[in-house]
Amino acid sequence: MIHKRISKDSYIRSFKWLLDCSKPYLWIVIALSAISVLSAVAGVGSAVLSKEMVDNAISGHSSRAVLFIVLFMSVHLLILGLGALATKVSVELNEKLRYRIEQSILKQLYKSDWMAYSQIHSGDVVTRLTDDVTRITSLLVYTIPNVIALGFRLVCAFAILCYYDAVLALAAFAIGPLSIVISFLLGQKLKSLQHEVQTAESRHRSYITELVQHMLIIKTFQYEQSSMERVRERQDEKYRWVVRRNKLGIVANMIMSGGYWLGYVVAFVYGVFKLRGNATTFGTFTAFLQLVGQIQQPFTDLARSVPQILSGFASVERLSELETLESELPAVSGAVNGSNLIEAGIALEDVVFGYQAEANVLSGASLRVEPGEIVALIGSSGEGKTTVMRLLLSLVKARSGSIYVYHNHERIPVSSETRRYFAYVPQGNTLFSGTILDNLKIGSLHADADDLERAVRAACAWDFINELPDKLHSVVGEGGAGLSEGQAQRLCLARAFIRPSPILLLDEATSALDMETEKAIFENLRKIYPRKTCLIVTHRLSVLPLCDRVYRLENGKLYEHDTAEFSNIITKEKTGRVIEGAMRRKNQRI
Repeated sequence: MIHKRISKDSYIRSFKWLLDCSKPYLWIVIALSAISVLSAVAGVGSAVLSKEMVDNAISGHSSRAVLFIVLFMSVHLLILGLGALATKVSVELNEKLRYRIEQSILKQLYKSDWMAYSQIHSGDVVTRLTDDVTRITSLLVYTIPNVIALGFRLVCAFAILCYYDAVLALAAFAIGPLSIVISFLLGQKLKSLQHEVQTAESRHRSYITELVQHMLIIKTFQYEQSSMERVRERQDEKYRWVVRRNKLGIVANMIMSGGYWLGYVVAFVYGVFKLRGNATTFGTFTAFLQLVGQIQQPFTDLARSVPQILSGFASVERLSELETLESELPAVSGAVNGSNLIEAGIALEDVVFGYQAEANVLSGASLRVEPGEIVALIGSSGEGKTTVMRLLLSLVKARSGSIYVYHNHERIPVSSETRRYFAYVPQGNTLFSGTILDNLKIGSLHADADDLERAVRAACAWDFINELPDKLHSVVGEGGAGLSEGQAQRLCLARAFIRPSPILLLDEATSALDMETEKAIFENLRKIYPRKTCLIVTHRLSVLPLCDRVYRLENGKLYEHDTAEFSNIITKEKTGRVIEGAMRRKNQRI
């Protein structure tokens, strides 16, 4: 986690960020501030009306007293109406702003470099997209309009109190700024503590997220007790920071409340002595108390708003960290012309790549898959087969060498833009919660019923889908809950088949299927028109006869083989799976 030194520049950057994110709704923020200001001014006016109402009632001017009573009630009805309007506007604005900020950050994450993004825990990202976004919208929608309104209330109340008694106005005003100064000094420390609280919250939420995602492992490995101890450790860490923040907040509130109470006592005692000496009226005394409150309360509220503002700025800095993630490199100018290729091949030439500076996963690896070919990629676990997929998808960048999509004599270097030419089925279950149809349409939003049926049949998923009560509209849970591994895998394949892309990347995409179904799917794949270029990462020997060629990845190099070279091993291995012993024997023969 990055902790930035608190500086003037950081506040300026945060303020500019707030202006930018609220730009479409800035006029609503201004309107909301105007409503709050009008309500505040009306509140000050009610103090003047109460003075006139009391003085006229005591002096026997009944008609004037009734007039001021009506005005007093009207002002309070206006305040009620403005409060209701402000609540309506603020709730709607709060949601709109939150959605805008969430969408803006998500768009930025979509554009970020995959390696840079993968360094951040998903729980940390979720915390920033929820807690920090909520704190920022609260700052824009509630805190800032309230601060503006409090400023107007303070000025109006001070001006009117000066008119009645300048000495009392100055006395009431003198106490207030001290609260602001103390609050700001404490607020600097509160901002730092808020960073720590949010960091601890991110760690806690990240771990809870993992526990929920891996409940099966926790149960089967009987990890419940140990995981609970780690949960308590993270809870204790967060608790310590929250308590420290709360203690500082209590001190700040006591100082501010003490200042408010002192100002009220001074006004009360001063008014009593003036009443005793007949230097003022009872109505004026009533107005004194209200106006002093109208001066002291803004100071108190402003002082309390300072930590909220600083906490909001801390959240802005945390979201800004996500925006500063390294972005994906743009496509080479003119390399992608925007049209979809019907057929395409893929190639790696002398590619060198490593996740760490000291070690290379690939060292001068070369591979070529012709348009329409089905090619297998095999090798021991950890050799870098999935890395080859990531390089083709431009999720990671090669240190040297060339990686490109080609069609006839045109070579297009891979980038984020060339992903349109690929359909990818990664390892594991990658279904979203929702209906089967929703999941399939991720492959192509514009797919019609015929497209869907062709893709589902090609993936051998048609029969089991039609046995479900709601067929394509059947709902699956998170991670494909409610389906078997084989069913989920076939839906992932169908999602890839329906994508109008010429290249298909399958990473252990049939590992949960029996050999009969697997063979049927590959036979269907060859029938798809236009023919798809297919690169398959597999550990199953049964897949190899279904391919045109085989590449073996070993020690960072790619070696090409004909499928016939594996015939003897395939005959001997009854299970059809590549076990480590079989792989070693094959490697020794080659």
